[in-house]
Amino acid sequence: MSDFDDYVYSSRRRDLIEDFANGALTGDVGTIRRLWSQYSKELGGSRGIFVVDNTAFPRVPLVGDKDFGRSGFLRCWMAGNRLILIRQESEDFRFSSPIYCDSNFVSLCGAFSAGRDLGTLSGDFKQAIEELLPYASHASAYPYLFETADNSNRDKVRESLLGFACFKLTTPEQFAKTGRFVSRDETSFPDEIADEAMKVTSGPDFATLAKWAANRFLWAKLTLTKAALIHFDRPQASAGSKLFALLEFLHGELARLHQFDIYAAFRFFEFTLNEPFFRGLQRNSPKRNDVLRAMAWDLTHWRIILELLTVESWRSASVPFPIPHFLSFDRGFVSLLESFQFRGLIYDVDHRRPEFFFKRDLLEPVSNLLAKKCAKFYSRESMADRSQRVKSIGDSNEKLREVNSVREASLEGVITKR
Repeated sequence: MSDFDDYVYSSRRRDLIEDFANGALTGDVGTIRRLWSQYSKELGGSRGIFVVDNTAFPRVPLVGDKDFGRSGFLRCWMAGNRLILIRQESEDFRFSSPIYCDSNFVSLCGAFSAGRDLGTLSGDFKQAIEELLPYASHASAYPYLFETADNSNRDKVRESLLGFACFKLTTPEQFAKTGRFVSRDETSFPDEIADEAMKVTSGPDFATLAKWAANRFLWAKLTLTKAALIHFDRPQASAGSKLFALLEFLHGELARLHQFDIYAAFRFFEFTLNEPFFRGLQRNSPKRNDVLRAMAWDLTHWRIILELLTVESWRSASVPFPIPHFLSFDRGFVSLLESFQFRGLIYDVDHRRPEFFFKRDLLEPVSNLLAKKCAKFYSRESMADRSQRVKSIGDSNEKLREVNSVREASLEGVITKR
């Protein structure tokens, strides 16, 4: 699913999204090709990839899912590796497997490169390095760069980036022989790469990207904070009732419904502490805001990565289709990623945004609520209403910070009243 309200209201667009969501669930090659032809005008130069059930299509040799001990995890965002790549007049299948590394991994690279003890993570981290070095050229520290954009300790940021550069420059043979990364004493390249990364983060282009990421973060933080407020205030209410209250707030106050954040909130309403990602979000936790902040950044990385890849696809349709992977030392977020793997993914180059279609076990319970209990928020009238009101409400970072501050104060009030 996608964020309907990021578009000027279009019933045709809604039909496209719903039809492809249903088609992706079937895994039927003929259905997917028929839909692509049916919506060829709307899709334009877009490219899509879908999990299919037809054994005539070979399994794609992706980097794929890997576990590194009990602490490290690599996950592909597709729900299978029997795939069809489709675009106008071509199904030429060339792909890439970019690996986006979370802040924990980049920080661990900095500590490891500096010779510090990684404690209980040491064995799992070294296993991750051994298995990832053949794919090190695919690794990206973008999530770390966005998350630390406002970190005043630039020396600490540079140290982590230096360690990450040493990781990427180390060969599997070197690591097998020495058990460490190449050092800055052996080559000047790590310092040059780290300095260039620091230079990039201080430039105007990155400032634009960082502001973009901050907007996505504030939306995620606001949605999760409101979800927590609803849950703590009405713990016995059904997941459907809680979702209705969240949609009512977003519809009324901000005139935007960001689907991915809403799906994450639904997982919280439905499973609460049984979903590992949300276990730290407890009523009496003294670090609720820190937990919400970390969770919001996780959701932001997920979303911004897809948007960045769509921009890259817009720049050149000749580049291999990027099938994203995420490397994390956060078991909770990985469990959420597993729930949110795609049956289909379209890089919509004309609108410069992704469309993504989830697996049945995630899609169906939410879709049932959106079709019945929460249907009013997705009626054509409500969508048209939001598309008009959002022009005056806006979603500037300043506006979102203001609304989020009010919600945080409300959350503290709920906790105090207990």
